[in-house]
Amino acid sequence: MPHHSAIPKTNQNPSAVLLLAVLVGASLSRVTTEERGRGPAEAPAPRIQKLTPPSTLAGTGFQIQPSGESAISVLGPNFMGTSRVCFNGKPADTSFGSYTAVSAVVPAELYSREGAIQVTVENADGQISNAVSFRVFSASGPAPQLARLFPGSCVIGRGFNLQPNGESAMGVGGSNFLPGARIYLDKSLLETAFGSVSVLSAIVPASLLGAPRTVKIRVMNPDGKTSNAMDFPITPNPGRK
Repeated sequence: MPHHSAIPKTNQNPSAVLLLAVLVGASLSRVTTEERGRGPAEAPAPRIQKLTPPSTLAGTGFQIQPSGESAISVLGPNFMGTSRVCFNGKPADTSFGSYTAVSAVVPAELYSREGAIQVTVENADGQISNAVSFRVFSASGPAPQLARLFPGSCVIGRGFNLQPNGESAMGVGGSNFLPGARIYLDKSLLETAFGSVSVLSAIVPASLLGAPRTVKIRVMNPDGKTSNAMDFPITPNPGRK
């Protein structure tokens, strides 16, 4: 089967695909007569842990390749150089990245309408992984609704939900979120990550939190529909004069 080149790193979100891969070498041992009769040990079955991206909007491409096609990254252990990614049971044009990462071109007709694509990986020995759904959302839907902010407020100079790079992050809970939804702090667009139809998160730059006031948090879906607003108080630091 022809193999495409691996997905360019520029199309990937490093925080979404970071995995700790540990290669364990098998030591040789004395083979008993009984073991010799069993033949070689069966290789472990492939297993899918994560899809990148995990979803898209109907008709919207993702991780666009030089050919213009969309591609998905599949992460997990026990992949082989001959592994094939399958969509709804049908083999796709697959590229081997490593024993923990493969990628495949996704035919446009599979994400042209709302639904779910069942993704599996099949190794050359016939073993098939668990199935993970790639969700295709409607390109438009009801307006998003906000219900909760995590945290509900902050203190100047004190970070919250700190990320590995030291930046603060806000979680937003609600409903009707779509892939590509964006969180706004007043009129400032925040770097937003889609978790699910009910969960979003965003990086909040410290520069937006330097003065005591109450700001409004809103979410806008890619179809332009905007949520209700929720207050996010930024309070003075009592330890500073």
